[in-house]
Amino acid sequence: MSLRLIAGWALLTLAVPAASQGLPPATPDEILAAARSCAAATSSAGLDLKKLEADGWGKASMSADGKPVAAPLTFYNKGHLLLAYNSGSAKPFCIFTGRIASAAEFRNLQAAFASSFGVPMKDDGKGEQLFLSPDRHIVDLASTGTADRPAVRVAVGPVVQEAK
Repeated sequence: MSLRLIAGWALLTLAVPAASQGLPPATPDEILAAARSCAAATSSAGLDLKKLEADGWGKASMSADGKPVAAPLTFYNKGHLLLAYNSGSAKPFCIFTGRIASAAEFRNLQAAFASSFGVPMKDDGKGEQLFLSPDRHIVDLASTGTADRPAVRVAVGPVVQEAK
Protein backbone atom coordinates (compact mmCIF):
# COMPACT_ATOMS: atom_id res chain seq x y z
CA MET A 1 0.00 0.00 0.00
CA SER A 2 1.43 3.38 -0.94
CA LEU A 3 1.92 6.35 1.34
CA ARG A 4 -0.06 8.46 -1.15
CA LEU A 5 -3.08 6.21 -0.64
CA ILE A 6 -2.76 6.43 3.15
CA ALA A 7 -2.35 10.23 2.97
CA GLY A 8 -5.43 10.55 0.76
CA TRP A 9 -7.39 8.39 3.15
CA ALA A 10 -6.28 10.47 6.13
CA LEU A 11 -7.36 13.71 4.47
CA LEU A 12 -10.77 12.28 3.60
CA THR A 13 -11.36 10.97 7.13
CA LEU A 14 -10.71 14.44 8.52
CA ALA A 15 -13.62 15.72 6.42
CA VAL A 16 -16.18 13.65 8.34
CA PRO A 17 -18.14 16.04 10.58
CA ALA A 18 -18.92 15.51 14.24
CA ALA A 19 -22.64 15.52 13.47
CA SER A 20 -23.01 12.07 15.01
CA GLN A 21 -22.54 13.65 18.46
CA GLY A 22 -26.30 14.31 18.54
CA LEU A 23 -27.13 10.62 18.03
CA PRO A 24 -27.61 8.04 20.78
CA PRO A 25 -24.68 5.65 21.31
CA ALA A 26 -24.23 2.78 18.84
CA THR A 27 -23.41 -0.73 20.00
CA PRO A 28 -20.15 -2.49 19.05
CA ASP A 29 -22.23 -4.99 17.02
CA GLU A 30 -23.89 -2.13 15.12
CA ILE A 31 -20.50 -0.55 14.36
CA LEU A 32 -18.94 -3.84 13.26
CA ALA A 33 -21.94 -4.59 11.01
CA ALA A 34 -21.57 -1.13 9.43
CA ALA A 35 -17.88 -1.77 8.74
CA ARG A 36 -18.81 -5.03 7.00
CA SER A 37 -21.52 -3.18 5.04
CA CYS A 38 -18.95 -0.63 3.90
CA ALA A 39 -16.52 -3.38 2.86
CA ALA A 40 -19.25 -5.02 0.76
CA ALA A 41 -20.03 -1.69 -0.93
CA THR A 42 -16.47 -0.58 -1.77
CA SER A 43 -14.26 -1.65 -4.62
CA SER A 44 -11.53 -0.04 -6.68
CA ALA A 45 -14.36 1.28 -8.90
CA GLY A 46 -15.78 3.30 -5.99
CA LEU A 47 -18.48 3.22 -3.35
CA ASP A 48 -21.65 1.46 -4.51
CA LEU A 49 -24.42 3.55 -2.97
CA LYS A 50 -27.09 1.08 -4.17
CA LYS A 51 -25.44 -1.67 -2.08
CA LEU A 52 -25.38 0.62 0.95
CA GLU A 53 -29.05 1.50 0.47
CA ALA A 54 -29.95 -2.19 0.02
CA ASP A 55 -28.22 -2.84 3.34
CA GLY A 56 -30.37 -0.29 5.15
CA TRP A 57 -28.42 2.95 4.84
CA GLY A 58 -30.76 5.88 4.13
CA LYS A 59 -29.91 9.26 2.70
CA ALA A 60 -29.59 11.95 5.37
CA SER A 61 -29.35 15.73 5.19
CA MET A 62 -27.75 18.50 7.18
CA SER A 63 -29.81 21.28 8.71
CA ALA A 64 -29.31 24.29 10.92
CA ASP A 65 -32.18 26.00 12.70
CA GLY A 66 -34.58 23.66 10.87
CA LYS A 67 -33.37 24.73 7.43
CA PRO A 68 -31.43 22.52 4.97
CA VAL A 69 -27.72 23.31 4.70
CA ALA A 70 -25.71 22.65 1.55
CA ALA A 71 -22.66 20.49 2.15
CA PRO A 72 -19.92 19.20 -0.15
CA LEU A 73 -20.52 15.70 1.24
CA THR A 74 -23.45 13.33 0.86
CA PHE A 75 -24.69 11.82 4.12
CA TYR A 76 -26.32 8.49 4.94
CA ASN A 77 -27.44 7.09 8.25
CA LYS A 78 -28.19 3.65 9.59
CA GLY A 79 -29.36 3.21 13.15
CA HIS A 80 -27.10 5.33 15.32
CA LEU A 81 -24.38 5.89 12.71
CA LEU A 82 -23.69 8.65 10.20
CA LEU A 83 -21.81 8.03 6.95
CA ALA A 84 -20.22 10.79 4.88
CA TYR A 85 -19.43 10.32 1.21
CA ASN A 86 -17.50 12.66 -1.06
CA SER A 87 -18.90 11.97 -4.52
CA GLY A 88 -16.17 14.12 -6.06
CA SER A 89 -13.35 12.02 -4.62
CA ALA A 90 -11.49 9.48 -6.70
CA LYS A 91 -10.82 7.50 -3.50
CA PRO A 92 -13.29 4.65 -2.95
CA PHE A 93 -13.75 5.03 0.80
CA CYS A 94 -16.74 4.51 3.05
CA ILE A 95 -16.40 6.57 6.24
CA PHE A 96 -18.83 6.62 9.13
CA THR A 97 -18.92 7.86 12.68
CA GLY A 98 -20.99 7.21 15.76
CA ARG A 99 -21.05 7.68 19.49
CA ILE A 100 -20.28 4.84 21.89
CA ALA A 101 -21.60 4.41 25.42
CA SER A 102 -18.23 4.75 27.16
CA ALA A 103 -14.51 4.96 26.53
CA ALA A 104 -14.21 1.47 28.06
CA GLU A 105 -16.50 0.13 25.32
CA PHE A 106 -13.88 1.09 22.74
CA ARG A 107 -11.70 -1.81 23.95
CA ASN A 108 -14.59 -4.20 23.25
CA LEU A 109 -14.91 -2.69 19.79
CA GLN A 110 -11.18 -3.14 19.13
CA ALA A 111 -11.46 -6.80 20.14
CA ALA A 112 -14.51 -7.30 17.88
CA PHE A 113 -12.68 -5.72 14.92
CA ALA A 114 -9.60 -7.91 15.56
CA SER A 115 -11.84 -11.02 15.63
CA SER A 116 -13.44 -10.02 12.36
CA PHE A 117 -10.55 -8.43 10.44
CA GLY A 118 -7.44 -9.99 12.00
CA VAL A 119 -4.56 -8.56 13.99
CA PRO A 120 -4.09 -4.82 13.36
CA MET A 121 -1.27 -4.11 10.94
CA LYS A 122 -0.81 -0.77 12.67
CA ASP A 123 -1.77 0.39 16.16
CA ASP A 124 -0.74 3.88 17.22
CA GLY A 125 -1.39 3.07 20.90
CA LYS A 126 -3.59 6.16 21.17
CA GLY A 127 -6.89 4.75 19.91
CA GLU A 128 -6.36 4.17 16.21
CA GLN A 129 -5.87 0.80 14.59
CA LEU A 130 -5.47 -0.13 10.93
CA PHE A 131 -6.57 -3.58 9.77
CA LEU A 132 -6.16 -5.43 6.48
CA SER A 133 -9.24 -7.64 6.19
CA PRO A 134 -9.13 -11.09 4.61
CA ASP A 135 -11.11 -9.72 1.63
CA ARG A 136 -8.38 -7.10 0.98
CA HIS A 137 -10.02 -4.03 2.50
CA ILE A 138 -8.27 -1.57 4.72
CA VAL A 139 -10.28 -0.85 7.86
CA ASP A 140 -9.29 2.13 10.02
CA LEU A 141 -10.85 2.24 13.50
CA ALA A 142 -10.25 5.42 15.49
CA SER A 143 -11.41 6.66 18.88
CA THR A 144 -12.84 10.18 18.59
CA GLY A 145 -15.22 12.41 20.54
CA THR A 146 -14.64 13.65 24.05
CA ALA A 147 -14.27 12.02 27.45
CA ASP A 148 -17.94 12.61 28.26
CA ARG A 149 -19.19 11.86 24.70
CA PRO A 150 -16.85 9.19 23.29
CA ALA A 151 -17.21 8.28 19.64
CA VAL A 152 -15.55 6.33 16.85
CA ARG A 153 -14.70 6.92 13.24
CA VAL A 154 -14.39 4.00 10.85
CA ALA A 155 -13.03 4.24 7.32
CA VAL A 156 -13.14 1.28 4.94
CA GLY A 157 -11.67 1.03 1.47
CA PRO A 158 -10.29 -1.58 -0.89
CA VAL A 159 -6.61 -2.17 -1.34
CA VAL A 160 -5.95 -0.47 -4.67
CA GLN A 161 -2.94 -1.35 -6.80
CA GLU A 162 -1.39 1.78 -8.24
CA ALA A 163 -0.06 1.74 -11.77
CA LYS A 164 3.66 2.41 -11.99
